[in-house]
Amino acid sequence: MLRLLAEREAARADGRQGYRVAPAQESMLAAEAAQPSGGSHNDLVAAYLDGPLDAAALRRALQSLTERQEVLRVRFTPPPEPRMLITPQTAVDLDIRCTESGPEERQRVVEQAAAALLGERLDAFTGPLQRVVLLRLAPRRHLLLSAVHHLISDAHSHGVYLRDLAALYRAHTTGEQAKLPLVRPYREHAAARRQVLAEEAGPATAALRRSMAVLAPPLPTLTWPRTPTKRTYRQRVVQRKWPARMVGAAERALSGVGLTFGMALAAAWASALYRYAGAEDVRIGVPVANRLDPSFAHTVGLFAGMGMVRIPVGGDSTVEELLSSARESMLTAWESGAVPLPYVVRALRAAHPDLDSAAVFESTLTLQDQAEPLLVGALRITALDSFDFSPLTGPAFQPLHLSVRRGTGPVPVPVRLTYDRDLLTVAEAEALLRGVAEFLAVCAAGAERRTAVLPARRWTAAADA
Repeated sequence: MLRLLAEREAARADGRQGYRVAPAQESMLAAEAAQPSGGSHNDLVAAYLDGPLDAAALRRALQSLTERQEVLRVRFTPPPEPRMLITPQTAVDLDIRCTESGPEERQRVVEQAAAALLGERLDAFTGPLQRVVLLRLAPRRHLLLSAVHHLISDAHSHGVYLRDLAALYRAHTTGEQAKLPLVRPYREHAAARRQVLAEEAGPATAALRRSMAVLAPPLPTLTWPRTPTKRTYRQRVVQRKWPARMVGAAERALSGVGLTFGMALAAAWASALYRYAGAEDVRIGVPVANRLDPSFAHTVGLFAGMGMVRIPVGGDSTVEELLSSARESMLTAWESGAVPLPYVVRALRAAHPDLDSAAVFESTLTLQDQAEPLLVGALRITALDSFDFSPLTGPAFQPLHLSVRRGTGPVPVPVRLTYDRDLLTVAEAEALLRGVAEFLAVCAAGAERRTAVLPARRWTAAADA
């Protein structure tokens, strides 16, 4: 009993001074402190609200959401020892704008509002770390846009945010008690992660060793069709839609042999990079949700990390061999992704002083699922994501990023390849996407096709354009 009382008193004292941040937040806070006048890394939680809307009830629901998820009331102290300070009460400002007009003008206004929120600076050290706008597009159609600093949010959190908001909106419109599960505060996750990483013989140490083994040098870099002396580091985007039948057939064919569509996508990406960029050592960054503890399933916060997938490819590699290699590497990435990437790079540099951190990975891959709509009486809440907005032409943070969104039913699967326009032409980027689709089509065709050797390497995509 005395020990429990002492722990509670220590927790209260810690709360008065602020709480230690999660390891994943440290490098982001250091970068933000180094650029006090720069932009912030914002997530965008977006949803169409179709049907009769009570704006006053929505405002109250947003306030209740901020009270429920304490991380939405956080601000940070600066490095070198940043801490989370939790404000007891934070008023949520719902900016309501009327934008009723024709379809083309309405879409332009939506795109502008989304881009402005993504580019707005949410100061981590002064707060607040969310900004909410409601666009009235028509009498019975609204668009909710909530910019939340990535320091306190990730992709899984978007769904938590909207599900909580829907339940709280129902409560405020009906007068009933909101039916919501208990939520653990994010600060408890931060403390747990710090404790795990501090254990010398714990699971984090084993995960760090696995990550270091995956990224053990040498780390050869990709050979690009062009490498100009002066780089602009600007991105360009090509978009395509894959037939739902092909994607569904690939998923069914592979599930029977213990492979997920994400594993097949990583293998397909490695195959395309081999064919069109000459890559024989493909390293891909993949997001890892890090939600293994079910008690945090309903918590908004930054849990996600970056896992590393490494796939060797050669002229005699078969489709089946690439799938097997991708499976093993993806499983390792999921197990090791809880260790923040800066920790891995720091450990690698200690072991290999000549390591070029830019060579750790040169492409990233994201597979996301389309969320199901939420119904609150006659109001339908349809979540949106990056595929529902025009791609932004911002800086190229890495040479290549492939993103795919799966839906349900016979709806075509949207695909985006974001690439550094200094390194590839549009034709070459399109050839990479075709290479990915061709590999998946082979996966969908059946087991006998998966024993085939990869197609010959094409150092230039011009012939395929």
